[in-house]
Amino acid sequence: TNYPIINSAIGLANDLTIQTTASVTVSDGSLNIAGIISNSGIFNSANGSIELSGSSPLIIPAGMFAGNLIKDLTINNSTGITLGGILKLSGILKITSGNLNTGGFLTLLADAIQTAMIDGAGTGTVSGNVTMQGYLPSGYGYKYLSSPFQAATVNELATEVNLAAPFPTVYSYDQSLLSAGWVKYINPAGILNPLEGYAVNFGVASAPKTVDMTGVVNNSTISRTLFNHNQSYTLGFNLVGNPYPSPIDWNKAAGWIKTNIDNALYFFNASTTDQYGGTYRSYINGNSSDGSINSNIIPAMQGFFVHVSNGTFPVSGSLTINNAARTNLFPSAKILKGKGDLLSSSSPNFKQADFTDGKIMLRLLAAYEQTALASDPAVIYFDAMASKKFDKEYDALKLMNTDKAVPNLYTISLDARNLSINALPGFTDSVSAIPVGIKTEQSGIVNFSVANLNSIPYSLKVYFQDAQTRQIHDLRLDPNYRVQLNAGKFDNRFSLLFSLKNIDVQTYFQNSLSAFYSNGKLTYQLKGFVPNSKGNLIISNIGGQVLNRSNFTGPDTHEIQLALIPGIYIISTSTENGRLSKKLVVN
Repeated sequence: TNYPIINSAIGLANDLTIQTTASVTVSDGSLNIAGIISNSGIFNSANGSIELSGSSPLIIPAGMFAGNLIKDLTINNSTGITLGGILKLSGILKITSGNLNTGGFLTLLADAIQTAMIDGAGTGTVSGNVTMQGYLPSGYGYKYLSSPFQAATVNELATEVNLAAPFPTVYSYDQSLLSAGWVKYINPAGILNPLEGYAVNFGVASAPKTVDMTGVVNNSTISRTLFNHNQSYTLGFNLVGNPYPSPIDWNKAAGWIKTNIDNALYFFNASTTDQYGGTYRSYINGNSSDGSINSNIIPAMQGFFVHVSNGTFPVSGSLTINNAARTNLFPSAKILKGKGDLLSSSSPNFKQADFTDGKIMLRLLAAYEQTALASDPAVIYFDAMASKKFDKEYDALKLMNTDKAVPNLYTISLDARNLSINALPGFTDSVSAIPVGIKTEQSGIVNFSVANLNSIPYSLKVYFQDAQTRQIHDLRLDPNYRVQLNAGKFDNRFSLLFSLKNIDVQTYFQNSLSAFYSNGKLTYQLKGFVPNSKGNLIISNIGGQVLNRSNFTGPDTHEIQLALIPGIYIISTSTENGRLSKKLVVN
């Protein structure tokens, strides 16, 4: 009458025999079995862990476990284990030693709570086909996927999407193209290459969806060569993906070799209203652009962008990963679906890090007033190792959103790079100005707001500057700034100001810029800036197209040889102490 329930400690057994009507239940505990198993009753391990550590070959037949379901399974048998029937695993499979021959019967389950995985820390192997599920809290729109298998094909997606649909449902990405880089990839025989990402459109149904793929799992070292051809639309970004049946950690140095690869990750966040659109979120150096969706933990089957560093084009880079990058600490990690969902409920959270890590950081948000919930973030944080120019180890570039209901917000580095996460070295001047750019696809009222002001020392003043209206808005008094903007790109109008003292608006705007154009030469002079100020000059036409960028030092008179046709131009300067713009009319 004593049918054991193992619910806390580790149970040990040599041979295990369960007779008819008898039962053994492993729930929140662990049972180590060193011999053979004979089961004519009930062996329930749906919420428990089993370790098979015998020294003789063992076959696990169908029905060995109740419902063919087990939570965690560890194989520590050098002679090997073979599945003789269906086995569904909801937790972690670890092959400490030996081999697990699945016989094609193993399924790694996924649901809203967790995703089953194969631990990469063991020295053993898994042979035979495995089916892996991926849980989508919403099946609406595009998801970036990757395959955890050696040679899975596009046909693995045929049960989830219509490969013959008039508008292609699966795309690969080629950064060398002159166009946007997307290439339809709907041939069922097409290989889903390890370490490569794919965009898959699951349609208009917002209900949760479970995706599954089948194949022989990847293991050990995988490498891929990447390029940056500096094309106008792709800009050196490459779509890659997690190649393993487990989450991976971007920050595990021993697990990666990143040659000519920037240190930032870029995830796509599907729109909830636009089937073909979405927003991009970034992560670098412990900082997330939006504070919740993305982190250094990349779930199984997750695709993401990386950027091959700029240089002498075309630049060749490589990304190599091994089992040391794998982690089993994030069973809740799931494929990114949309606004508000964590890649992992245990992932580092920006808002928490503001306080626990002692970081000084600020997140600026921009949203159309009519769709205030759909905002785009830009992050500024301070690190003594960073500079005011783009740093591949500390800054994340800006990937433009494809959801037209969301503006594109970014800050601009001293070398004119658009950034979603901007690391600055600290405060060396009484006033530091960080240029803010925004690109809008529609006209309307845009609301700029700030979060995480509590992480900024109260002695540091934070302002939002609008050069066109000549307003300097105190963000501590009011964290929101509203302005009417037409559709277009605004790189020379807004700035964030960090000041060690209160800014006198009238005194601040005594800084001036004068410019004139004659005989192919632009002459400009700045007044009010300190002699050693370094900055850049941007010349754009009335449509916002940038015609020239150049750097300068100090408030002296500067000259540029430049051919301008008759028209109206905007001359903008940005220095460490401020930002000025001037309209120039060429007759």
